Amino acid sequence: MMSKIKLFFAPLREEFNKEFMIVNAIAFLGCPVISWLGKNTGSFLIYLGIIVLWWAIVALAFLTYKFIKQ
Repeated sequence: MMSKIKLFFAPLREEFNKEFMIVNAIAFLGCPVISWLGKNTGSFLIYLGIIVLWWAIVALAFLTYKFIKQ
């Protein structure tokens, strides 16, 4: 079980490459929506939480794709 978890997170240990640029670009596309949600919540901490949650969703989707691709 532990080896599967290590294999799942293995792409994060690689050097920054073109695939990570694409992941960050996709995460950046969520900025307008995040900004709109941040204005409506009124709390800076919730705004930061939404940013972290969005990036985590995009990163986990990328890691799942790489895990299935192997």
